[in-house]
Amino acid sequence: MKTILVRRAYSAAIAAVLAAIVASSAANAHEGRETGDLELTVGFLQEPAYEGLPNGVSIRMERATAAGSQGHGDSRDAPTGIDGPDLQSHGAAFASGAIPTDGEFHFTFTQEYEGLTVPYHDHLSGKAGIVKVGRQAAEAPNVVIEFDGRGFSPAEVEIRPGDAVKWVNKHDGHATVISGPHTSAAHLTENTEQPNDGRNSPLAPVTGVLGLQVEITHQATGAVKVLSLNEVFDDPGHYVADLIPTAPGAYQFRVFGNVEGEEIDEAFVGGPNTFDEVQPQRVIQFPVELPQPREIEGAARGAQDTARDADDAASRASTLAAIAIIVGAVGIAVGAGGVALALRKPE
Repeated sequence: MKTILVRRAYSAAIAAVLAAIVASSAANAHEGRETGDLELTVGFLQEPAYEGLPNGVSIRMERATAAGSQGHGDSRDAPTGIDGPDLQSHGAAFASGAIPTDGEFHFTFTQEYEGLTVPYHDHLSGKAGIVKVGRQAAEAPNVVIEFDGRGFSPAEVEIRPGDAVKWVNKHDGHATVISGPHTSAAHLTENTEQPNDGRNSPLAPVTGVLGLQVEITHQATGAVKVLSLNEVFDDPGHYVADLIPTAPGAYQFRVFGNVEGEEIDEAFVGGPNTFDEVQPQRVIQFPVELPQPREIEGAARGAQDTARDADDAASRASTLAAIAIIVGAVGIAVGAGGVALALRKPE
């Protein structure tokens, strides 16, 4: 009973530490990719990810819908194809990738954007903004938009054709700048003027997928493990596999399975422009850095190897000693035999 209580206390402590980490740093570093009409957003469930702490592989799966093509506002605000740039498809006009803290992303709105309202968003947080391009706008060649985790500031800007916009990440974590409305209209800022009735959402969650799996590879060692992905209760389209990463460095997540009759097989590798690499716990330990489980295990294995070597050496020494005793005994016997023969020799 005491052991169970200790384990529960340890689990509660780990959960509290993880909650504190999550509260202080939002999980913004994921990688998004389109495969057919599916869009996958992949990363660790909690980022930053630390070795030895409970985490998971997070896969968000969405599918483009016909309703989504109706777009943002009327057709004059959101032309597609030959009529102008595609402003409704996810990332069709621009996509920054993961922007680190104090990092920047630049995009120039050329003449083809004249008269258009361009929506954009941060994929993980859902915060959004718009850029209006028109000749009547005040000339502003150096427009700067900051992202602080709570939203873009200013969330709406007006520029002239040919002007560039610079987004700066002031958030303590990664951010993205991706053209097009966010998946869920409920996550958009009021300035996007996106109707909240769901009819204009460009993507819809893919639910009820069974048999979806993820192959996890630790890049440095090549260690591989396959886990099942299960849909999160009350979060449609979000699939998770529980994981405790026990070594720092980059991981690869290969997602495969059958999704509504379509076979998918996509690999995502952690890095500066995708999802986080796993960090050692010492970066968040204070005031004393504790040895990691892998370090303790390595030390234990080293001690076992040393003890094994010592046992082997002792065994060899014992064997040699036994041989020496036998040889000595034989020598004594031979010597004694020689003496006996000498005594029997007639005078």
